[in-house]
Amino acid sequence: MILPTKDLKIRLVKRVVLKINGKFYDSYYMQSQPVRYKIWFDTSEHKWPLRITGTIGLINSVMTMTGYEE
Repeated sequence: MILPTKDLKIRLVKRVVLKINGKFYDSYYMQSQPVRYKIWFDTSEHKWPLRITGTIGLINSVMTMTGYEE
């Protein structure tokens, strides 16, 4: 996976239900190798990135999808 500041190797950990803004999403939970980033993709045909957590420099960050438009 290529992020703006880093290229990652990720592995699928498990399938989970993720709650974002009161809505539930069936998702794939993945982790980078080594574990610095955690990533959730929805299981639909779109594979939207729902949430990415990790350390950028000295700052721990969380990016969460809040919506999309077609």
